[in-house]
Amino acid sequence: MRWMTAIFIAFLCSLQCGWCQGLARRSFIGLHVTRRSSFVVVQAVEANSTAADAGILRGDVLLKIGEVAVARPEYLEIVERRYRAGAKIEFTIKRDGRELQRTSLAKPLPYENSPNADVLYRSVSVEGSLYRTIITKPKSEGRHAAVFLIGGLGCYSLDGLREDGDAYGRILYALTRVGYVTMRVEKAGEGDSEGPPCSDPRADLHLAVKRSIAGIEALKAYDFVDANHIIIFAHSIGPIEGGLVASQVPVKGFIAAETIGRSWFDYQVEIARSQPLLLGIPYDKVEMWARTNEKCMSEFYSDELTPKAILRSSPECSSYLPTQGGVPYTYLQQVAAVNLPELWKQIDIPVQVIYGTSDPTTSADESHYLADMINSFHPGRATYVQIDGMSHHFDKQPTQADALRALRSGKDGEFDSAALTEIENWIGRVVNG
Repeated sequence: MRWMTAIFIAFLCSLQCGWCQGLARRSFIGLHVTRRSSFVVVQAVEANSTAADAGILRGDVLLKIGEVAVARPEYLEIVERRYRAGAKIEFTIKRDGRELQRTSLAKPLPYENSPNADVLYRSVSVEGSLYRTIITKPKSEGRHAAVFLIGGLGCYSLDGLREDGDAYGRILYALTRVGYVTMRVEKAGEGDSEGPPCSDPRADLHLAVKRSIAGIEALKAYDFVDANHIIIFAHSIGPIEGGLVASQVPVKGFIAAETIGRSWFDYQVEIARSQPLLLGIPYDKVEMWARTNEKCMSEFYSDELTPKAILRSSPECSSYLPTQGGVPYTYLQQVAAVNLPELWKQIDIPVQVIYGTSDPTTSADESHYLADMINSFHPGRATYVQIDGMSHHFDKQPTQADALRALRSGKDGEFDSAALTEIENWIGRVVNG
């Protein structure tokens, strides 16, 4: 019966994915664990998961998955990535003092779904690896303008977005409700995507740009997409990658939200001063921190030394070297090497620059600088939009200090629909000429 189950899971995947180019769905183990003493203990088991099918219970001590010992909770995610839907997974657990083996076939991650859109799971090939694409398509017939998302900094999956969830999900599904196709491509090693792990030095900016170009080219080829009306929607660090993409593949327009206009190095030096001051740290301590930070950042970004090389000669830099979101140092150094004025001089398309006044990770000056720069090369092409009280994740926050504390705690505020209104109206104007 197990082989019949595996065939049935594969059949379900084919129904959801459509044309998937052979990229299997990642497994859904469904365990929530915590560390107690020297053991990893199951706190909860999600319904309809692989672990539930295997009979794993709350309170079980998780020893191994396959041949890999689970010594710490974070190992679970690493192990989970090794399995695809339909694979045999053996759990070694300890229950009531006895060591037990429990086996099940891996179930696929849940798929996104919406009553207002068709959600298609497909893939693109880049350098011999397959990368998951997720498309939301209006239910109406015909060709539609499309929006391509390039997300912000970090190693995370773009799968599992919801219409009532975080900002990306709210924005993309809302755009589909009013008639636009949307697409996102999973980062290297994230979600179903193959390729090197997201934190691997090979997962650099060059690979990210190739991945986005492959996604846009695939998007243009679909019979439900108007290939002449594709908009890039890029957030945070995303407009740097997006600008490199737009310089190589034609698009109709570009949205740059909550981003920078000057160099990445200058930006890193600036926030080393601005963010601690928001938290009330005295100016003298901030200045000491900022001076050491600038020295370490100069060795990292300007001299392009590896973190190991910097620490050999400057051990005091251990607390200053960038580790944002787990991305590799190669990615960050390549971002810093991008000459933004030189890049935007090449790109003559309409651009909407969005900034929220409660965003503590960038500034109105940065967004104004970007819009002014674009307009200096291509008069009238850039439109600057400022949204009062909006923070970096398109959420409402009273002040930048409140927003910074929320960002550090991982708790966003209420979604600010003003951003969505501005995005919808601007895309409508660009698409309709």
